[in-house]
Amino acid sequence: MKEISKLKVYMSPNITVMAVYKDCKELPINSIKFNDKMISWASQENSKNRFKTNKILWTIQCSEIFSEKIINLFKKNKNKYQSLVLKRFESLMGYRTKKIIFKNIHGWKYSRNKSTTTLKSVWNNKYKLGICADWLRGPNGEDAWLSANSLFKDIKKTRLS
Repeated sequence: MKEISKLKVYMSPNITVMAVYKDCKELPINSIKFNDKMISWASQENSKNRFKTNKILWTIQCSEIFSEKIINLFKKNKNKYQSLVLKRFESLMGYRTKKIIFKNIHGWKYSRNKSTTTLKSVWNNKYKLGICADWLRGPNGEDAWLSANSLFKDIKKTRLS
């Protein structure tokens, strides 16, 4: 387990806003990547066919620069930052604020690993203790799976020997 304490892991924050719009047209897209100082990406959740609704559901992720700027401030003034992000999103997309029926803002101070570490996972057979995480491999959900799969293989090896 010593190897994990020697890792140099640099994390970046993430601010995400969720919004539900009424009376808006669903777009024929899953997600949009923006080249913007405030918003980096948005996903139209309706495209996943998980919800039976006539409302349009958006998840809007802020850029790393903007997230770093407000991560320590947004909880004290959620409405201000939520409105700021939604106004920017609407200017990029052509949506209108008065059509929002639900909105919420979330922030994660340690959201994404900025680079991959040398470890995929850690297994200590003596203590039967394992560690796996997306932040060991990189910034995405797929990295969590790769890390968990690596730990599974290590545990399996020790059980078979």
